[in-house]
Amino acid sequence: MGSLYRMVLLLYPQSFQDAFGAEMTAVFADRAAEYREKGLLSLLRFMHTEITGLLIGSLRERMVPDSLAPVVGGTVAAVALHSFLYQALLGLYGR
Repeated sequence: MGSLYRMVLLLYPQSFQDAFGAEMTAVFADRAAEYREKGLLSLLRFMHTEITGLLIGSLRERMVPDSLAPVVGGTVAAVALHSFLYQALLGLYGR
């Protein structure tokens, strides 16, 4: 599953991959291990959400000119917000 994640991550611009790729991959691996313990359905939901987010994020990164790209702090905040919302939705709708 990590190989699928890394393959989709290749859709991002090289500068984005260089700046965030290793950390994103490590966080994904940690989170996937957590969901794997919860069962196949939980793992599949997690994978669907993450791969969908990567695809949408890669399109956004490619469409936004470099001069308008979010600063690192904004990107980190967006990732944290995404994670928080995902966890909140899981809490509301079950695992």
